[in-house]
Amino acid sequence: MRPPRPPRRPPASRGERCLLTELVWTVTLLLTVASVGQGEENIDCYRWEDKGASYIGTVNVTINGIVCMRWDVQDPWTHQWDPSNHPRKNLTSNYCRNPDEGDGPWCYTTNPDVSFEYCNVSVCPNGQCMNLSPLCGQSPGWPDPALCTTNYVSSNCQEFCGGCSCDTDPRGPCQNGGTRGGNPNNYGAHTCDCNCPAPWTGDLCDACTVTCFNGGVIDQTTCSCQCAPGYYGDDCSETCKNLDPKCGASPGWPLTSMCSDYVLDLCPEFCGTCSCDDDPRGPCLNGGSRGGNPALFGDDTCNCNCPGNWIGERCEFCGVHCANGGILDPVSCTCACADGWDGQFCHQPCIDSNPLCGVSPGWPDDSMCGTDYVMEGCHAMCGVCSLAEECTDADSGVIYLKGQQWAKHDATNQHTMLCTCLGPDYYVCEDVPDWNGP
Repeated sequence: MRPPRPPRRPPASRGERCLLTELVWTVTLLLTVASVGQGEENIDCYRWEDKGASYIGTVNVTINGIVCMRWDVQDPWTHQWDPSNHPRKNLTSNYCRNPDEGDGPWCYTTNPDVSFEYCNVSVCPNGQCMNLSPLCGQSPGWPDPALCTTNYVSSNCQEFCGGCSCDTDPRGPCQNGGTRGGNPNNYGAHTCDCNCPAPWTGDLCDACTVTCFNGGVIDQTTCSCQCAPGYYGDDCSETCKNLDPKCGASPGWPLTSMCSDYVLDLCPEFCGTCSCDDDPRGPCLNGGSRGGNPALFGDDTCNCNCPGNWIGERCEFCGVHCANGGILDPVSCTCACADGWDGQFCHQPCIDSNPLCGVSPGWPDDSMCGTDYVMEGCHAMCGVCSLAEECTDADSGVIYLKGQQWAKHDATNQHTMLCTCLGPDYYVCEDVPDWNGP
């Protein structure tokens, strides 16, 4: 309940300032002040409910010790709170007041460099758990609870210093991870208000104020956004794509085990921060998958990443042409090369590229093919490809291999030829298209 205000003094313009009137005024004012102070240990404290709007004490210095300026003067500061214009605000002498719904009693100062400050007035003891000074938990002020060993700090920062409890607040428990106590969100407010973790708000942290973009849906249980495919972020405002070409690359960050700190921020799609599983274009085919390192940096990283030789928006097409008589397997999108040919597209002769294959010292037989570098250098010996049939020139006895290149000279040109075996002792060498040398 707001304390009664002193009755208003009669206007001076009436000229009726008899001794009796002045005596009645003085007595009435004293009785009023006395009634306000009943039951309180100190008249120079203010009620937290109205932030000191009803305060009529006599403190006249600020929290930094600056003497207050009188309300009825305009020097050194010009202001609107002249007592004659606001007779109900109790703007007496140079006492601290709160005429404008501030956070507590304040005053204009006599310092020409400081216009106003809050005053060093405590909240009246009323059994509520609260801090009594705006300096509690603040810097400059008393930011560290270790300062609570000082009597002055502990008495003015009851709640910050753990001197009181909010566990039995009549408003009920805070919800969704909110807690009562600790440094208040706003000085002047009841410090047993719930301190709500983002994004929860409300008196009991029961209001969700999240906005989800790009088709995201609010989960009211967690107050979080469930993002549509291709988007991520707290509000689904960020497109699901990697932001650096080094994501999943070498040199760069080739492994998802590197997904921490700035890599996680730069590679949300590679690191699995966002998901493309429900893309409206439908599932990827032939082992393709959405997500992971994009095939092309800068493109939508929810495109299908196609394995092997598969291509297309959903990996539905085989992008292989088999050369030199190779046969395409449409199920696996791979080439089965003809004898004598090797490579992904059957464009290389089946040979051993390393001179150590099949020799000793070296790698004399296929028992050595379990070693990676032997297998890589000895495709023919290790059976990665199949050797061609041998053809023997019946006239010269020269042995050729099916698919072997050789040179044929005539009067004008040298041609590269390919040998085709027609029988066990006969060969034919045909011109290779698209090659013609001097």
